[in-house]
Amino acid sequence: MISKISLISILALVLLSYGFLVNADDASPIVGGPCAYKQYEGRARITSLTQRTNPRDDSYEVKFRFYPTQKITEAFAHLDGKEHLLLTKRQAYPSASFIQGNGIEIGKEFDCILKVIVKGTCTPTIVEFLSFMD
Repeated sequence: MISKISLISILALVLLSYGFLVNADDASPIVGGPCAYKQYEGRARITSLTQRTNPRDDSYEVKFRFYPTQKITEAFAHLDGKEHLLLTKRQAYPSASFIQGNGIEIGKEFDCILKVIVKGTCTPTIVEFLSFMD
């Protein structure tokens, strides 16, 4: 008859060997997803437009304020009135051609969607400009 200590030892050995047999790619944790977002319509007003001092590109720092046109129910997602940095869909500072091509200038407003996370561990809020081409 197998003793309790032997049974625990065998179980521990099986679990440890399983850890060594699992493919490292399969065992890596999922970072960030899967995520789900609730969407709110709104407008963004460009508040500043400053050329960056990076000599390798012609990028700009563009800031905006988001104003919702729908009531936001999540307390953490109230962005109205706060200034935010505008980045392209590739998470880069916009170039001069991006700014010109999308008609970005101080005071101009654009239709946007505020995405508020409801599931997962991704970015809590995302402002998506509907008319911007990347």
